[in-house]
This record gives sequence, C-alpha cells and structure tokens, in this order.
Amino acid sequence: MSDYKKINLLLLVCSVISAQSHITIYNQNKAFVQEQRTLKLDKIGKNLVQLDRIPKNADPGTILIQGEDLKVQSMKYTYNPVSETSLLNAHIGSEIELVKYGDDGDITYSTKGKLISNDSVPIFEIDGNIVVDPPYHYLFSEIPEGISEFPYLMCQLDAYTKNPESQISYLASGFGWETEYSLVLTTESTGEISGYYAITNNSKLEYKNIDISLVSGVVEFKNKTPRGRQFQKHRTAMAHESFAEISPEVSESGEYAVFHISEKLTLSPDSEIRYTFIDGIQVKVDQVYHISHSLSRVRRNSPPQTTGVPVYTRYEFEAGAVGNFQLPAGIYNVYHQNKDKLTFIGSSRAGIAEKDTKIKLEIGKAHKILAHFTVENFKLNNESGKAVVTALFTNLKDENITVEWIEQFRDGRWYIKKSDIEHETLDAFNVKFSVDIYANSTEEVTFTAIMDKD
Repeated sequence: MSDYKKINLLLLVCSVISAQSHITIYNQNKAFVQEQRTLKLDKIGKNLVQLDRIPKNADPGTILIQGEDLKVQSMKYTYNPVSETSLLNAHIGSEIELVKYGDDGDITYSTKGKLISNDSVPIFEIDGNIVVDPPYHYLFSEIPEGISEFPYLMCQLDAYTKNPESQISYLASGFGWETEYSLVLTTESTGEISGYYAITNNSKLEYKNIDISLVSGVVEFKNKTPRGRQFQKHRTAMAHESFAEISPEVSESGEYAVFHISEKLTLSPDSEIRYTFIDGIQVKVDQVYHISHSLSRVRRNSPPQTTGVPVYTRYEFEAGAVGNFQLPAGIYNVYHQNKDKLTFIGSSRAGIAEKDTKIKLEIGKAHKILAHFTVENFKLNNESGKAVVTALFTNLKDENITVEWIEQFRDGRWYIKKSDIEHETLDAFNVKFSVDIYANSTEEVTFTAIMDKD
C-alpha cells in the first residue's frame, strides 16, 4: 500500500467554520481569489485535510495555502467529476447492477456483474463468464468518496491549534468585468452621465459577501487562455445595485488603476451583476461636427471631380467633470432627452481616461449636414504638385453650427498657398479648418495647395 493511501486511512474530517473572500478581477477573463477560511480540526499536530469548494476553472499551479497557525507539508489537487467513467472506475472489483429499460422507461431485465476492468471498455464477470462491454445500463446506489462536482485539495499539514486560520489563494479563469456608461443629453450643451461595473462570474460556485477589486489595464499572465477560446457569458441571473457612496475608491498598482468596491457583494454562479459607481453626474458636453478629406483619394491629372463626403458627429466632455479618478475604458450609450421622451442616438467605445483628458464619443453620421468636395487642376508629377479644392457645406438644421475639417496630405511637402478662411497646420500631413455655417444655409470654402519637390 502506498504511503499516501496509508495516510488517507487516517483522514480527519475537516469543516469550514467561516469563509471570507477577496477577489481581484482583471479585464482578461482572469481573477485572483483569496479565501480566508477557519478550519475545524479534531486535533493539534499532523492532519490530513480535505479542502472542498475549489472552482473548476482554478489554475492548480497557482494554488497557495498560508496561515500562521499551520504549515502545509504536501498538497494534492484532485478533480474527479461525476461521470460514467469515474463511477465505473470507483467500482472496479465490485458488483454492479446491470439493467435494461423498456420503451416506457421501466426496468425490464436486471442482473449483477463484477467489474474486472475499465481501461478502454468495461469488462465484467457475469454468471462465471467474461463479458466485454455488455449492452446494459448501470445502477449505482450512491456516489463514492473521491468523486465530486468540484475539485478538492488533500493537504497534509501541521496544525498548532484546532481552529487555524488559513488563506487559500489561486488564479482562476471565467471571471471578468467591463464598464458601461450612459450619457443622457438634457440640453444642447449639458448631459447626465452614469456608469456601471458589469461583473461576471462564469464559474459554478457562489461567492457570498465578498470584497471585490477591479484592475484596469492589461496584465501579463504566463498561462493565457488560447486564442479563439472564449468563455460564454451567461445572464441567468442579473442584479442591479445602487449605493449612496458612489465615488469608487481608486489606488494605483504599478501601471494599473485598481477600483475597490465599497460594498460587499455576492456573485452567483453563471451570472452578471451591475454595480453603479457614477449616478447622474451633470457634465458640460460639446457636440462637434467633423469631416476629413484627402487628395490621395482623387485621380490626378484628370478633369474636375465632385464627390460627397460624410460629416460625422462627436460628443466631448472632460473626464475630470465626472470625478477625481481615472475612468476605465468602456462602452458609452448616448441618449437624447426631450421632455418625457428618451431617444437612443448612438454608442461609442472610449479608452482609459485620466481626469485631465477629454472623452470623445463618435456616434455616426450627421444626416442634416452635407458636404461636397470639388478638386480642380490636380496635377502631380515628379517635380511638383498643385490642386484647387472647393468644399460646399449645407446645413439643414435650424441652428448655427461649426464643422471641423481636416485635410490630409500623404506627402509632407504639400502646403496651403491660398485659402478663403484661416487654417491651422497640425503637423506635416494634416491641416485643420473651422467652417462656420448658419442655420439652413450653405458655405463654400476654396483653397489652393502646392507641393515643391526641391
């Protein structure tokens, strides 16, 4: 008999008096779980303890057990879930009831056979004969020890008290979080923003009254989930939590921001919970109409060409107006509030925003603002280049607007020689125009660009 089997005969029953958890969740389908468990042992000294309730998606190589009143000598991770194979393997050398069922589901025949082997197929001794993979179903009276829905740890440890405090920590996949925002535009220049942490637990375990921290940023994990493998996001349970203390507690950890949720939460199995951390903060919002045009898309040395170019709309506001903390990346859903009517007008994703940066939300085309560009005298050769560009803007709205227009040059030697309006050179390849257009009117702007290759 092996030493481990000898130890197993002396196994002491261990129960958990209490279990407290702190879970740090990353953006990469990973979490670092720390469980504080108080063990109840029968004696001080050497014990063989079975620790249950380890999630299936825990990384066994990262499991660590610590405690001032105990010392772990050895640890064995076992995951032997309930299946036909595991049940048969547990009954090798024993008799099993073999049955057949009729069309109505009732047992029509029953016999017993001794299971000799279950290597690739089950082999039985039935009525003195050796039968390979007999055509029967199996009946088991109970689930044997060692077979469990969840993994467990067999730990040989030295305990200095009968109730030692232990901390079990491990990395686990199947946890995640993302941020969702809603921006409700109440006037032409103001809006109310709310934010939610959407936290998912795709494990089969429930974590009750736990402390949660959320890490914003990409952390390097050596054992990454293979590309293409995604964990399904279940919404079998959904909880919405709102609390009076809205502003999150934020700390810095190296290059990452860590958001600490102030309330203890419960993560149900295969569920998502939404936690409010911004609630109706009023911000000043600028609506920006913008367009980009490039000569690189125009055929050179050809007759005048006129093309329509879409104008896009963007909403901008200062991140610092929301709160004195870093805003994590997330999806912003934008709505327009007109009296009692709420209209969804678009969504956009924005990255991590520090308090001194501006959040810019692109929500699509501006259908009531039209732009047509005509390019004339576009000539380009090995020595020089020249183009005359005319932009005609039409504003169908009942209000005055300004369109930001970026003209892009593929070659940094292009420059604006003459223009109807002032312009700003952003860099060697981009020039910015600001075009003011009255309500229900048109505005025409013409510039001449040249390039010298000397």
